[in-house]
Amino acid sequence: MRGNPVPAHPPPEGAAHKILATPQRYPLLNAPTGVCVMPSRSNVSPAREAHIATLEARIAALEQQVAQAEQLAATQAAMRMRATAHLQAIFATTSQAYLLLDPDLRLLQWNGLAETELQQRTGLLLRVGAPISDYMIVEAKPTRLGMMQRALAGERLHTELNLGTLDAPLWMALDYAPIRDDQGQILGICVAWRDVSTRYQAAAELRASTEQLQTLSRRLVEAHERERRHIARELHDEVGQVLTGLKLSLAAAALNAPPKVAAPLTEAQASLTELMGRVRNLSLDLRPALLDDMGLLPALGWLFDRFIPRTGVQIDLRHHGINRRFSAEVETVAYRIIQEALTNVARHAGVQAASVRLIANDQRLMLRVDDMGCGFDREVVRACHLTGGLSGMEERAQLIGGTVTIEAAPGFGTHIIAELPLVEGMS
Repeated sequence: MRGNPVPAHPPPEGAAHKILATPQRYPLLNAPTGVCVMPSRSNVSPAREAHIATLEARIAALEQQVAQAEQLAATQAAMRMRATAHLQAIFATTSQAYLLLDPDLRLLQWNGLAETELQQRTGLLLRVGAPISDYMIVEAKPTRLGMMQRALAGERLHTELNLGTLDAPLWMALDYAPIRDDQGQILGICVAWRDVSTRYQAAAELRASTEQLQTLSRRLVEAHERERRHIARELHDEVGQVLTGLKLSLAAAALNAPPKVAAPLTEAQASLTELMGRVRNLSLDLRPALLDDMGLLPALGWLFDRFIPRTGVQIDLRHHGINRRFSAEVETVAYRIIQEALTNVARHAGVQAASVRLIANDQRLMLRVDDMGCGFDREVVRACHLTGGLSGMEERAQLIGGTVTIEAAPGFGTHIIAELPLVEGMS
């Protein structure tokens, strides 16, 4: 066959359509002779021409796809660079320390805060590829490595550890999260931590202040009860005795007095008798002697005997396990809660009956006072600042470690439920 020799340089890439579109001859490899001549377009058959056109279209499409792929790759590369720059900026400015670890828990990347803290804590320089376990204190190593393994398994975790001592605590909040690629495969983990010792110190100071306040409140309540007890005894013993002596003197004077004098003396005796009853009631209201001398159940019996005639509200009392003495604190709190609850029933409930339940075991004393009266909306009452009695019940219970639950709704009555721990010293 005849043909032109093979050019020293093949046509440039992407110029196939130019080769096929010109009448000049370009060689193609022929197996028998090594060289053959490609016919010019003028000698190509219509079928061949159609085939060439199809090839041209395919080549053009491929060139377009390559250009688009190159553009996409460039865009993605730019996005990766921006993301890397943003990540570096976050690493540099964040208040948290960051570490990036590979699946073998070896260092990949870290920020300046992590580097400073780890070097100060361990005295070791951070280096890429170093096991993170080299930078952990022995006591925290099992816990932290376990958390990291869980993060490698796909979990996001948060914990707070004391990396210091009891005398010099160093509380750290640590977060562990897996790092995934676009397909969701885990490439490693990110560990972030920050010092939260200030928060723990503030919480400890708040607890100490709260405990101090509770201690002061408890002492105030105890002083209040002591004062009530003292005044009650003074009224009963001192004032009562004086009034009794005065009554006897009036009675003796009336015996030998003329009728005109005896009549006023008799009236004075009647007024004095009424005054003595009021003083006695005031003394008992301040602090019933039965509560100190006999205990909770007798004091409640005495309270109900006085409450029913005064108010007309009948009380259904049921109890179990309270035929014994409790600590003075528990007896006083239980008595005052029941007293306040029944006072509210008489004033506000609009009913003629209420129930009182008391149950005690070795750990706690539980009581509840129920009525099926008009009830109330506690939020409305709170907004009107009318919760003094209710708050007083809650505060009394809290001072000895107990709780008071108040359940109420308009038209559905009121239920006061209290649980009081039986403190040490119970007889």
